Amino acid sequence: MECEIASYHVESYNYLADTGIKLAALDVPAIKFRTLNGENTEIKFVDAQLGKPSIGASKASTQIDRIPIFPAECRQRGLTYRAPLNIRLGVLTNGVKVYDINFEAGEIPVMLRSNRCHLYEKNQAELIKHNEEPLERGGYFICKGSEKVYINTGIIRLLVCNRSNYPYAIVRNSYKGKGKFFTEFGIMMRSVREMHSAAISVLHYLDTSTFVMSIQYRREIFYVPFMYLLRALTDLNDFQIFEHITRGRPEDGFFAACVKNMIRNARAEKVDSRQAALRALGSSFRVVLNDRLAPWETDEDAASFILKYCLCIHLPNDEDKFFCLIYQAQKLMALVQGQILGETPDSPQFQEASVSGHIMLAFIRERLENQLVLLKRK
Repeated sequence: MECEIASYHVESYNYLADTGIKLAALDVPAIKFRTLNGENTEIKFVDAQLGKPSIGASKASTQIDRIPIFPAECRQRGLTYRAPLNIRLGVLTNGVKVYDINFEAGEIPVMLRSNRCHLYEKNQAELIKHNEEPLERGGYFICKGSEKVYINTGIIRLLVCNRSNYPYAIVRNSYKGKGKFFTEFGIMMRSVREMHSAAISVLHYLDTSTFVMSIQYRREIFYVPFMYLLRALTDLNDFQIFEHITRGRPEDGFFAACVKNMIRNARAEKVDSRQAALRALGSSFRVVLNDRLAPWETDEDAASFILKYCLCIHLPNDEDKFFCLIYQAQKLMALVQGQILGETPDSPQFQEASVSGHIMLAFIRERLENQLVLLKRK
């Protein structure tokens, strides 16, 4: 029986090369600005393709024919076994597509025996011909002539992370240090999209019988009143929102009082409709999103950006996000009242494996976003 110890790493890299890298590029928000002549310009990623390792792939030698390079040569010459990342940018002026820009964004290490490797689907005789072991399984990289796995453990293994798209009931004393009135109770969720970009949010319970949601943007934490988010996601009125939150808990007077308290607080701040909630959120985040918003975009657009990229990002529409937050609120109240026990992220049932290709994909998406922001600044 053959041992395919590296198969899951190779398959994850194949997903990165075939589908994931394009999805990651398309997921990067477009940059928008106004030119000196007053035209509204938008630049966004249209496509991304990963090539195959070759000699002449660098910018300094684009005029020569590219010759395939094999892993054995990279080991002997102290090279990195890598392939070019080809990007296509779309440029729009006043909402009309003007032209595309094709360029090479850099080079990415290629995993051995993946479908971007020249050893892909080679039999034992062909592997020997290219100076490889006949039982070569791949699953690792060659960096400056050295064979390396993605993590420095000396073995090929999986990385463990929190279970994705699942709300944890957490009891953690450190939550009390987040601010005034914070308690140890919270609902944490690691939301992950198809291209493996993640967003972590925590729904906190306060001593004032209200909820506050913490969201992250560029590794910075922001706290938003829970009712603001519910309002921004739906056009329902106060009574309908109250009915949805308390559904299934008709005899829970304490929970009903908490919900009424949050609704009253929101109305006191004049957040009594979806448009008002979007304006309130957008005005608060507009400074943070300065390099992401165009001069002609409104506070509502800023709020929509936050809701799309920072809150329940695995869900495609606002209605699904609304009901996800409703479920989190009900679970948080059950935790506060002692009806359920706290869950520990260290338990195997609340963990999942992250393989090399998925980790690289999240990193590549972040770098693509940074490059687009840098382009706007220049």
